[in-house]
Amino acid sequence: MNLTAIVLSTFLSLSSAHAGTVQYVIQKDSLAPDRNGKCESPDVCGIRFDVGFSLGRHQGFASAATADASAKIQSEPFEVSAAEFSVPLAAMDTWNGLRNKHMRNAFEADKFPNITFKFSSAAATTEPLSETPLAVELKGLWQMHGVTREIVLPVKLEKVRGTDVVHVQGDFFLSLKDYNVKVPSFLGLKVEDRVSVHLNFNLKPGTPRLANE
Repeated sequence: MNLTAIVLSTFLSLSSAHAGTVQYVIQKDSLAPDRNGKCESPDVCGIRFDVGFSLGRHQGFASAATADASAKIQSEPFEVSAAEFSVPLAAMDTWNGLRNKHMRNAFEADKFPNITFKFSSAAATTEPLSETPLAVELKGLWQMHGVTREIVLPVKLEKVRGTDVVHVQGDFFLSLKDYNVKVPSFLGLKVEDRVSVHLNFNLKPGTPRLANE
């Protein structure tokens, strides 16, 4: 059994006195760079999750973006003013068909098909967006399995050298109990409550789609 889905529909705003509005979309080959849209190695997955169980750890990844990210970026002073993430559980892959089925059953994916994050605020910073990673904490509402809770997503944003691409990196944890996810044991093997989520993908300039398209 594995968890989670993150970030597929994104809206970010970052401020500057000099730059205008730039729209961004998720660079899909940074989510699953291996052939056929799969991550053959966990280390290269743009969105990865793992959870412990009685005999070790299970891992999984987001196989593809179904809604694009958008970002409104200005550079100086840097300010996040909006962000929204959404991804369907159907896009999550654990490299094992039976585990995928167990995961979607536990999350009742037929009733609650998406996991979303809606930004509400971020700590102010005077630093510009540059090629040096800039730490930002995004506070907002995380909705999963029909439960909405306020959380903080710690991320680092940086410009990719010589391009208009923005790299996003972050690590955080989610509790299954917080979202009323009941994970059944199987042959005496139990899944842990805490799930690790890892972000490591790019945003590129482009025209975003609406999250409900």
